[in-house]
Amino acid sequence: MDQGLGSFSDRVDVERWRRRHGVQAVPHGLWDARHLSGTDFESIRDHNVYVFQDRVADGAVERSYRELERRYPDLMALLSEPGDFGVRTWWINERLVSRDHLDSVAEIGYLTTHFALEAGPAVLDIGAGYGRLAHRFQTSNPEVLVVCADVVPESSAVCEAYLAFRCVPAEIITQGEARSLLSEWLPELAVAVHSFPEMSPSSIATWLEILESARVEFLFIVPNEIGDLRAAGLGLELLRETQRVVALLCDLPDVGEPLDERFRRFPLRRFPFGVVYRQDGSLLRIIAFAHRRRRPRYWPKRK
Repeated sequence: MDQGLGSFSDRVDVERWRRRHGVQAVPHGLWDARHLSGTDFESIRDHNVYVFQDRVADGAVERSYRELERRYPDLMALLSEPGDFGVRTWWINERLVSRDHLDSVAEIGYLTTHFALEAGPAVLDIGAGYGRLAHRFQTSNPEVLVVCADVVPESSAVCEAYLAFRCVPAEIITQGEARSLLSEWLPELAVAVHSFPEMSPSSIATWLEILESARVEFLFIVPNEIGDLRAAGLGLELLRETQRVVALLCDLPDVGEPLDERFRRFPLRRFPFGVVYRQDGSLLRIIAFAHRRRRPRYWPKRK
């Protein structure tokens, strides 16, 4: 594994990333020193804070494999599982597979089916963890660059070392750097895979504000399963509240407060955000996920 350059842990420069992150403007919820203590970087893909390997039900891996092979046969054939860094694996159809492997096929298959991503930096990965999605995405779509963002210095350090080990070109940035970068670069979409439910509401709100300010059109969210560790359940609560409001508006589009002749707004419970939307015939178009006090009416020019 060391490729003649020492152990993998030697390449994880946490102190440098702590200096680069500086003092966090918002708490990042579940991820604190106690939560990260005992993490073995040499087994970064084993059951730990980055990968919940022990929560896979009997038979679920094979069922997932069969379904993904049916939906995305070319992608399944392209992406392989090397079985390193302590990852839990299964043999199916004479192939080595893992939860990470199958999750990546499902996510990348969906994204590449629904988005015609152009060459260059096209995807912002919020809470990129150890770099799984960036590695798999650029293996299957080498012309597309995934920019990895995080608020946890340990994750940024692991991500940098892991992607370098995989020889994957990547840009890894802090939350503060994301704000500056997005003033000059507009990604085609942002993704938050298993990250929002582990953040505090204020951290999620900051990310949403950054995306709104940059007018990033799409955010792809993959929540954790019910029962997984949470940042006091508040990150998941924000996601559920957003889902509740959107479902309500689909059924009752006139329930929102009229803002003008085109737009309406409906508030979220407990959170300082409202869903700004308009109705185009039978289509409900979400225009913004807007803070109710900051930067009022920055969104009217949106289509």
